[in-house]
Amino acid sequence: MDAEFRDIFEMSFEKGCRAILDKVLCHLSQDADRSAANAFGEMLVALTSHYQRALVTFLDYSPFWKGALAQHFYMLNGSPDLVERAQEAINTIAN
Repeated sequence: MDAEFRDIFEMSFEKGCRAILDKVLCHLSQDADRSAANAFGEMLVALTSHYQRALVTFLDYSPFWKGALAQHFYMLNGSPDLVERAQEAINTIAN
């Protein structure tokens, strides 16, 4: 649980929220209903802080959270190997 709170905290800054929005829009733009992507983006923008955006995504949009977290680690470290290891760790915890 402590590790999850640290992840939420790390994602509660501008770069983390940008990773969340990028990942969500990427997933939702592939759906037939493009209005869902717009609605989610508007909902995130309507929230008053990056922390709220990170927490809502963590609690309500788990698949997007996992992808955004992996993308955020990649952006910070620039190493595809680290992203793969982070994604494996996330999958292990999720299962």
